[in-house]
Amino acid sequence: VLKSWSIGDEPTPVEIVDNKVYLFVGNKLTLSAVDNSGGVGVESSEYKIYKPSDLEPIEFTKYIGEIPILDLYANYNLKYRSYDFVKNYELEHFVEINPFNTPLGTNVSVDLGLVAGTEIKTIFKTVTALGLTKVDTVETVTPALPLSYELLGKYYDITTTAGFSETVKISMSNYAISVSSRLLHLEGGIWKDVTTTVDIVNHIIYGEVASVSYFAIANVKDIVPPETTISIGEPKYVTA
Repeated sequence: VLKSWSIGDEPTPVEIVDNKVYLFVGNKLTLSAVDNSGGVGVESSEYKIYKPSDLEPIEFTKYIGEIPILDLYANYNLKYRSYDFVKNYELEHFVEINPFNTPLGTNVSVDLGLVAGTEIKTIFKTVTALGLTKVDTVETVTPALPLSYELLGKYYDITTTAGFSETVKISMSNYAISVSSRLLHLEGGIWKDVTTTVDIVNHIIYGEVASVSYFAIANVKDIVPPETTISIGEPKYVTA
């Protein structure tokens, strides 16, 4: 009975490979069904959608308009089927829904949105395998920042399942960014300054890296004490 199902506001046919479907983050899932030639017609479609770590729902949900995706960055199992007006049910279909926001290509831009007050974007020079790029915040990271830096806000853990080569450009926008701000990246257990540009007018800091992991925006602290010297010479007097 089921003819096709689609993705997006302007639906296009879905490619299913090894029972897997790749869904761009934010796109919609829709179903479309037709009965066989001479049949009584399709009455409805229904589905079950659940995370692999959850129990499968007992009952199917009647399909109305689109299949809701509650967690845009999570994987889901999806079972679906249609039936006609005399209750002939087709065999249920099963697919894995895999979200992605990092498609194949060059200079691939991924907007990670506003995270703990910081707008974060990435640009991958070359993406060789599509995947999901996301960011989480953490309060502490080991090792901590060097004493010469003062953390602004939180640490940002950027991860991706995409395959990529060459470099990744990072931009972070935060009102607290100033001329003394730096973008730091944890590489091999060492915090490195990867800053390329600081736009103090728009409060945006830019950097470039070959991998992604923990990042931090930090201000360079003045840790150099004043220097006092002593001199010996003839006294000088000032008369009014």
